[in-house]
Amino acid sequence: MRKRAGRRRWRAGPSVLMGAALLALAIPSGGLSGGERRGTDIEAMREDGTTVKGELVAVRPAALVVREIRSESYLFLDVSDVTLVSIPKTSRGRGLLTGLIQGIFTGTITGDVVSPKAASTSRRWPWWIGGGLAGGGLGALLLGSVDVPTGEYETIPFAGRPKAELDAVLIRLRTLARIVDDR
Repeated sequence: MRKRAGRRRWRAGPSVLMGAALLALAIPSGGLSGGERRGTDIEAMREDGTTVKGELVAVRPAALVVREIRSESYLFLDVSDVTLVSIPKTSRGRGLLTGLIQGIFTGTITGDVVSPKAASTSRRWPWWIGGGLAGGGLGALLLGSVDVPTGEYETIPFAGRPKAELDAVLIRLRTLARIVDDR
């Protein structure tokens, strides 16, 4: 058997693995299509003591529109009937850190797979570091713009607030709703 000098056979395995790893980083989380936006999850307490948990869909001048979790029905909560609202605190730094860690891990493994196997460890470490840096940068870029819940909640009292303060709270809640309008 003769070997062809200077010609190396192409391996499909590393290329496919690298493409799959990059695709896994690039797929957005959640089940929303590109143009949709999800409202923040809220917990609203009414004057009679009942609570409503769900997604904040819209904020109207006199009502909050909430898609309840249990029944998946849309409820119109009159602002004068709501005593307090709890909303989760979020952090973009956590998304950035998560993306960085996942990217470094994925990139390092991908760098190891695509590095020449015949090379010694001293010649393969640049592939590991290069893959880790590229993956970490890509992961931080993709997940750095995602708000990640911190597990803490902010409670906003509604009852007894003057109209001017209540309007300011409604404007802030409007930015967190699925449907953002300027009414």
